[in-house]
Amino acid sequence: MGIGLARAIVQFHGPRHRVTDRAVEPLAGRIIGPSPDRFTLYVNDSPQPVTVDGRSFAASVALSPGLNRVRVVASGPEGVETEDSVTVEYAPPVPKSQIVLLAPVDGSRLSSEDPPFVVVEGKVSDESIGSVSVVVNGRHAVIPVREGRFRQIVPATDPVLKIWAEGGRVDGPRQRSEAVTVYTEAPAGSVGILVIDWPPLLAGDQVEVSGSWRATPSRIDVPAQSLTLRSGGAAQSGRPEVFYLRNLRPGVYTFVLRYRTPQAAGVAQPILYLSVGGTLVPHMLKPVPIQGTGRAIVAKVLLPQGILWEQDDWFSGRSESGETVTKFRVPEGITWTERKIDLR
Repeated sequence: MGIGLARAIVQFHGPRHRVTDRAVEPLAGRIIGPSPDRFTLYVNDSPQPVTVDGRSFAASVALSPGLNRVRVVASGPEGVETEDSVTVEYAPPVPKSQIVLLAPVDGSRLSSEDPPFVVVEGKVSDESIGSVSVVVNGRHAVIPVREGRFRQIVPATDPVLKIWAEGGRVDGPRQRSEAVTVYTEAPAGSVGILVIDWPPLLAGDQVEVSGSWRATPSRIDVPAQSLTLRSGGAAQSGRPEVFYLRNLRPGVYTFVLRYRTPQAAGVAQPILYLSVGGTLVPHMLKPVPIQGTGRAIVAKVLLPQGILWEQDDWFSGRSESGETVTKFRVPEGITWTERKIDLR
């Protein structure tokens, strides 16, 4: 009962452990017993200023990120020291990202009957960010930002898609959006997806994409059937457009791009995804310059093998006549013939 006559007792107010997002945290306490001769406050064993007013003390404590030990030591009239301590965990606030994903919704699901792709859309509040990188399961695709918005087509190549966007100024820190997860089911039947990244100076009514199918690769006298390509949206300048087909059959599929522009619009970059064994496999196709009026073969593909006409290393050999080119593969006995005029 007489300890208070011999030495000062110091006590912090509040909990013994606390968490804050402030770099400077106010702490206070009380002094019981005689006034101390010396009073010192330490943060992680480094002294910091403290104010003693009668029977109370207060300090604005500068913290380091993580766990901080704050200790006060008082020396009484006879040199006896007493102390008290608390721990303060400093968790700096996460800066608000300048990049926000608007779609898809986190936790959304694609059924086997849904279109086999995800449309990723977002906005950027920092006008100095001219492009972002859309990251899907670690794969990066750099896309432009126009009027504060960006849009990317993501084929459903994996059962789980982890998606976010990141970017930033050259002279500033990288920004990153919150990540979203999309769950997908394998498409019902074989699927083909054609994604075309349109150039920035293109109007939607200046291009047309069509498709056809021929059942017998070895014969050019068999009529080709026109196909209806489902689109994920109208063509927009500087934005990707997606077309897809379901239930692909054995034979030759041809995709054609027709364009009519008053001036050079730039270069369109197509990518073809084909389902092989239930997995969508990407094929980067040749860029297509769009200028004036013209027609270009985007891709010719042989199914069920999933082979493009340009993949010469897959074939065993070739032969030519005045009007046709034939490629063949042995010992499988595969023969593929095309008119030369249809390869332009």
